[in-house]
Amino acid sequence: MSKWFSPTESNKAYFVGKHLKKISTHLQNIQPPTSIERLPRDLEKIYKNLKATELQAWLLFYAVPCLVGILPEVYLAHFSCLSEAVYILLGDHIMPSSLQRAERLLDQFYSSFSKLYGEGCCGLNVHNTCVN
Repeated sequence: MSKWFSPTESNKAYFVGKHLKKISTHLQNIQPPTSIERLPRDLEKIYKNLKATELQAWLLFYAVPCLVGILPEVYLAHFSCLSEAVYILLGDHIMPSSLQRAERLLDQFYSSFSKLYGEGCCGLNVHNTCVN
């Protein structure tokens, strides 16, 4: 999120901070699944201070629909790999085929990260997504 919203990234293709109000409006118009207890808050005001449950909901349910048409497609597709893989891995009963899909998605996410966001941008959390 810091890459997408931070003013220091404003000259990058993935920067969507200038659309934060629009993204926040999309977010607040989403009807969350009943499993999500905390309703979406104004992202424009609190994106730097989201609670863990809000970050999880953003990753799993909100980010992709909120960023369609705003974040360039290549970055949205890349992020979707992470989102889907984490969704699969958080499941209660994971079939071997689903586990293999999650592995492929995480592999794709990891291998594309530095190409999209630049060399040296892969922090520990990104490296931890690497399956190999």
